[in-house]
Amino acid sequence: MKVHCLRDWSRGCVLSLGLLFSVLSTQADEPNAGQRLGPARSDPLRPDFSPADSNGDGGTARGQLADSNSAPPAPQSPPAQQNVNHQRFDVADDLIERLPPTGLFHDAALARFRLLGGKVLLDPVRYRKGSEEFSNEAFTEVLHVSAADGIPAVLYRYESPQQMMQLMVQHGGGLQFESLLKESGEVVRMQQSVGGQIQWHRQMQSAGREVQTVYVQGTTILHIVGQDPVGWQQHADWLYGRVLAGRSLLDLAEQTKAYLRNHVGHLSGVTSEHIDALTDQLGSTRLSERRAARKKLADLGTVVIPMLRRIVERSDLDAEQARSLQTLIDRSPRHDDDTVASLAFLLSADRMHWQIMAADLSTHEWFAANDHMQRCGLESLHR
Repeated sequence: MKVHCLRDWSRGCVLSLGLLFSVLSTQADEPNAGQRLGPARSDPLRPDFSPADSNGDGGTARGQLADSNSAPPAPQSPPAQQNVNHQRFDVADDLIERLPPTGLFHDAALARFRLLGGKVLLDPVRYRKGSEEFSNEAFTEVLHVSAADGIPAVLYRYESPQQMMQLMVQHGGGLQFESLLKESGEVVRMQQSVGGQIQWHRQMQSAGREVQTVYVQGTTILHIVGQDPVGWQQHADWLYGRVLAGRSLLDLAEQTKAYLRNHVGHLSGVTSEHIDALTDQLGSTRLSERRAARKKLADLGTVVIPMLRRIVERSDLDAEQARSLQTLIDRSPRHDDDTVASLAFLLSADRMHWQIMAADLSTHEWFAANDHMQRCGLESLHR
């Protein structure tokens, strides 16, 4: 994690807010006139929104939600700022805590999200085009789903007196998340590209009125949560927990770490570098080498499937490589969403994630983790 201090606070603040609101106002992602949510509320995030806009029972739902006999229960506002709980968990995959989905992210929502390969992805099948809005005394939120050539895109906006958030998924593209804490002016921008790194920027004002920027990156969302748990809790965990049907990524990150610590002696020693080398071999001009690479990948079993899912998104693969990888994925047992065990297998030979964990390892766990690094042919961890 890198922290940079910028002494020109006013310039930094204006830049941060300008970047945030430039995204919030991008015309290309706005609904057209026929899709807007109503003449009285064409901009659901307007500054003069007040509790008077809601009905007497504490909340209103517009768009397709209004067609239901009863609106879903009103979600609570994000929790107040608090210290992140680093308590260790020893739980099985099926004991991940799930909270009732509420607001716009209910069982019949316009869009569904999944956690696959350590990334939060829009479900490309379970979606409906249209717009929905929910509001109560605490906040208002709006969800717009469109599609082009059968590929969905999502624009979600949220505003409360304390925070503004936006989640945007482009047609067949990456995911963008932005958040602004109004009182402090703290801004977060996260970019999740297809087949690439997840980048997280958090800009805040220190007690000395200097601007600090936290920049972290990683191949999975757990890398981000592990490197900036406080920022993730304050800005994103509440919303991401709702889009994932109650799965807190903070809790999931802790549970995955516990699994890795408790099973370190039995984890796979397959490294991403080894899988990359076999992927390159799939593109060989010699048929015998391509067949040998396919056999080696198949012999490794389901433990490498999360890695293959990530690699198959790369843009530098040729047709033979992409076809071979996809065949191996399709022949594996169906895997709907990430579990603690599947994430642990995905990260078992990820040295960066082990280094993120290093500060919380006991002496015994430290030596066991470095023994695992040696089995994987990776550099030892450092304190």
